[in-house]
Amino acid sequence: MTRGGWFKRLGARALSAAVELHYVSAPADVLFDRIQRRGMEKPPIERDAVSRWFEIFQAPTAEEMALFDEPLIADLASN
Repeated sequence: MTRGGWFKRLGARALSAAVELHYVSAPADVLFDRIQRRGMEKPPIERDAVSRWFEIFQAPTAEEMALFDEPLIADLASN
C-alpha cells in the first residue's frame, strides 16, 4: 500500500466510512487481452510492459487485507 493510500484509509476511518479493498487475480495474458479489447490506452500498452508489471506486482497479504473492512454485500433482489 502506498503512503497516500494509507493516509486516505485513515481519513476515511476518521469520518466513520468503511474502507474496503477488493483484489481480483487474473493471469497476465488475460489482463493484456482485456487491455487490447478495451483499446482506450494512448499510446497502446505493450505485452512486454504487462509482463514487467506482473513480475513486480505484489498481491496483498492476509495481514494487509485485515487492515480493511469486510465488503458490504447488497441484497439487490429485495429492492
